[in-house]
Amino acid sequence: EEGLSQESVLAILQDRAGFMWFGTQAGLNRFDGYRNQVFRNDPNDPSSLADNYVQAAYEDGQGRLWFGTRGGLVRFDPATRAFVRQALLAGGERNARNSAVTAIVGDGAGGLWVGTSEGLVHFDPATGRLRTLRHDGQERGSLRDDRVTALALDPRGGLWVGTGVGLDVLPAGAARFDHFDVDPAGDSKRNAVTALSMGPRDTLWIGTGAGLEAWRLGAGLPQHRRGLFELNR
Repeated sequence: EEGLSQESVLAILQDRAGFMWFGTQAGLNRFDGYRNQVFRNDPNDPSSLADNYVQAAYEDGQGRLWFGTRGGLVRFDPATRAFVRQALLAGGERNARNSAVTAIVGDGAGGLWVGTSEGLVHFDPATGRLRTLRHDGQERGSLRDDRVTALALDPRGGLWVGTGVGLDVLPAGAARFDHFDVDPAGDSKRNAVTALSMGPRDTLWIGTGAGLEAWRLGAGLPQHRRGLFELNR
């Protein structure tokens, strides 16, 4: 009744102009304080939203707005109010099908880390260059699981990757991931990461299938047993 396209809100962003963006299961909403404008997919319009199921929202250092949908990654052009679709797979790779985008975070150097249902993608908007990282059963330092659910960048440039089976971290400048179980005892709900947020004082907030936790990250490679406390479990 008040204009929201759907009640299940999956992503929230306030951009530098003050607009509030809400990604839902049935469209993207922009609220200016008075009115709500809804953007939806139009199968006949390639400049429309790629898919109505919007799971991620991010504003980069240049003020560009990126949204993750089940149909892939899009950038919003405020001048034309159109969406520019960004392919995340090279031509021919898995039939060049765009994966569902679940999370977006900056890399601290102008690029984007994009979490998808089929792995982790690094995208450089300046060059268009793509690099995909996936699970490899023969490589111990690969992602533990391809179904990325959340991303966060720590103050040292380390990338934290949430999946359904725990946390992977790619330290700044490293080529291999380190894996951390949220619950070393193997509780599947606690190891199912659903959200990540980097807070002050080196605190990583972790939403899981069993509640909320906060890890204090140590110097160098994060040590998740240091200063660990749990909420709502």
